[in-house]
Amino acid sequence: MLLSLLLAFNLATYSTPTPIAAGWTDELNTISSWAPRDGGMRAEAYSESPGAMTLRLAHVPDGFPYSYQWGGVTREATVDLGRYPVLVARVLDVRPRSYTHLDVESRDYSGKPVTTLRTPTLVKGGLIVFDLGDTLGTDVRRLTLRINVGGAPEGAKCTYGWVRFVSRKGLALLRAHPDLQDVVLRP
Repeated sequence: MLLSLLLAFNLATYSTPTPIAAGWTDELNTISSWAPRDGGMRAEAYSESPGAMTLRLAHVPDGFPYSYQWGGVTREATVDLGRYPVLVARVLDVRPRSYTHLDVESRDYSGKPVTTLRTPTLVKGGLIVFDLGDTLGTDVRRLTLRINVGGAPEGAKCTYGWVRFVSRKGLALLRAHPDLQDVVLRP
């Protein structure tokens, strides 16, 4: 009896966490839904394995007039910010002398940008966390997301594992388990 209680306790203690509910997610298994963004350098987007998207900027040509370069990719997301206000992105790696962040753009009915927000910038792997609920309200919104990479003229590179909109409660689960792949889409 005692052995079965201990075994049950150990299984409950060390079991995998519950699935994360997301209002929108891109697990980056197919990166073709991301397009080159306007502005900056053209970032090369590729996947060395499912569930990872790498953005790379090549060495700039001689005579490049700036001390850094930037570029990225973009796509649309429709999300209920009342239920899933937190944008979270898993950055797996950032090359030294590189950086990455996301831009989030809300547009009006004609497609003109009304609000553009920038997430915190990372220079190494980790989570980008950005709560949009306080800024953009609790409506269902169609947002333009841009993943940006930048850095030294000799090249810049970063790799993402996923991009998700989650609840504030779900954020705690992702902070504790950033590699959690069990995602349930609940728009």
